[in-house]
Amino acid sequence: MAALEDSGKAEKTLVIFSSDNGGQQNWTSSDKQYDGRYATNDTLGNNLPLRGWKTDLYEGGIRVPAFAYWPGVIEPGQVIESPTHICDWTPTLIGLAGGKVDESWKLDGVDIAPLFLTGAATTAPRTLYWRTNAGIALREGDWKLILSGKGEKAELFHLGDDPNETTDRSDGEAGRVKTMRERVAAIRAGDDTEK
Repeated sequence: MAALEDSGKAEKTLVIFSSDNGGQQNWTSSDKQYDGRYATNDTLGNNLPLRGWKTDLYEGGIRVPAFAYWPGVIEPGQVIESPTHICDWTPTLIGLAGGKVDESWKLDGVDIAPLFLTGAATTAPRTLYWRTNAGIALREGDWKLILSGKGEKAELFHLGDDPNETTDRSDGEAGRVKTMRERVAAIRAGDDTEK
């Protein structure tokens, strides 16, 4: 950042910092990994108050901070209400560079430039989907469904009321769980990586 400012290029440069996942709980290293340069570390991150770690489908595993810095273009501020996804940066950067996204590319992301340029909401509410070896998560609005393993176990959280995912509401919301399971099945049926 100092080099950009010292060279006079800060106002011509958009700097984005983000992560692909939440913090990792610990690291167990072997002599074969990275030529043994890194020792075992019992504590690597802290996602509190969020539940979970890297590779988990809980918010601590998938929700991350991010910032965009562009002096003279982006006003300082904070946005926490509008969920975005790492996939959103591709169409956003294409648009900011003056390009146009071709629908045939079938990008998963949406242009979120209005969110940090004007403070406007990104888009209408949308469905967000994650798949890991541990299971699948689906977010629709403030509702988030987590299906563990092969999907037998379902947990349902309302992130607006319970961002730390402390109260599983699946028993009292059987209809919502069923609808969200059907949405997961439809997404998986159309997911080329599933075939």
